[in-house]
Amino acid sequence: MSAKSGWEIIFRLDSWVIAINKTAFSNEGMTAENKTFLNNAGVIFMCTRRHSRECALQMLYLSDQCYIPVTEVLKMFAGSLPKSSIYREFSLNIFKGVCEQKKILDDAIIKNAENWKLDRMSAVDRNIMRMSAYEILFCPETPIKVIINEAVEISKKFSTQDSGKFVNGILDKLKLLRI
Repeated sequence: MSAKSGWEIIFRLDSWVIAINKTAFSNEGMTAENKTFLNNAGVIFMCTRRHSRECALQMLYLSDQCYIPVTEVLKMFAGSLPKSSIYREFSLNIFKGVCEQKKILDDAIIKNAENWKLDRMSAVDRNIMRMSAYEILFCPETPIKVIINEAVEISKKFSTQDSGKFVNGILDKLKLLRI
């Protein structure tokens, strides 16, 4: 925290470094240097469903690890969400849906994660599974194979190679919950 400029959040998620500063997002505080840093951080210009999921993961990670309210996370990511309305809505739907259904999703994950508690799982893996569990349970239009494949690929990118196997194992059990 910085008393002069308000609170700051800095974290690293794979190769994405995100620094958020209240004054940096105000009209007077947004300098060319800040814009360049944010663009280099990899959080702007997303345009596929995979990128929409990755954006939702970033928002979930931030909310989960920094205990920032949903409304604040949405404000902070307003300029970083996909520009296309279809992908923007997809990303927001996942983020808001996971936040609203978190208890149901966590219970489903815990029941299918033998000998694992949520707090023992890495924050990235936990939030990838929440996103995927949300899609499995509440987005019947998306095929389960696509959901699981996307989760495995995202976990390999943002976590470890072994995370893909871990996520796949739990989601493979969760898929049975889809009616």
